[in-house]
Amino acid sequence: MKETPKGSPFTQPPDRVSSSFMDRMLASVQDMAHLIGAPGRNRPRSILPEVLGMWEKVNRIYDEYLKYETGRLRKRGFNISCTPGCSWCCRNMPTGVMHLEVVAAHQHLTRAGMLNKAIKRALDAAELWNRVIRNTGDEEAALTQFARESHCPFLDHKRGLCAIYPVRPLVCRSHFATTPAHWCDPESESFKGAVKISLEPVRQVQDQLSTIEERLGPGLPRSIAEAFLVFTLKGELRGE
Repeated sequence: MKETPKGSPFTQPPDRVSSSFMDRMLASVQDMAHLIGAPGRNRPRSILPEVLGMWEKVNRIYDEYLKYETGRLRKRGFNISCTPGCSWCCRNMPTGVMHLEVVAAHQHLTRAGMLNKAIKRALDAAELWNRVIRNTGDEEAALTQFARESHCPFLDHKRGLCAIYPVRPLVCRSHFATTPAHWCDPESESFKGAVKISLEPVRQVQDQLSTIEERLGPGLPRSIAEAFLVFTLKGELRGE
């Protein structure tokens, strides 16, 4: 599966509207960073609901931005083939998730009464992921192999729907396929020709999110399954 390189036909310069979305997103993550404070600061549990509320606002702005940007691509004649129930990309193990995303997922699953089932699935996925990583020695190769054998622990495989969709990580939100959906199937003859684009936030937003991540504590494991399990066992963010 091909990731679209910079300078490709899919790359489009920001216009006034898309820049406005990113300005709003940047302002919101800066407010979050200010609330969380400096590294090592004693953060009371009482601020967590406020932080998660601000994170929900960031995601809403980002979703508006993505809707606008994919609309621009469609107007230029490109197809965005992702639809509800199309979950081939969700067979991958999301990697590089942030503390806030894991906390939001944990809270969402708890409220939905799905936490115990999610923990079991995460345990199974983490075990497979570690085996695949050992066998391949490479994360990119491991992602393809994992997708052939299993799927993201938060994917309802029968329905093709995400159990944490409202709070799914940015890495999941940002990716879209421009080739037919079935090409994303690792078993498809067209898999190597499948093209995905990533509509990531601007660099200033990413840098601010990295700062927030550093302030919240030590880095989590790369895979979402392991990160979710570590947080579940630990039960708190550093400094709370």
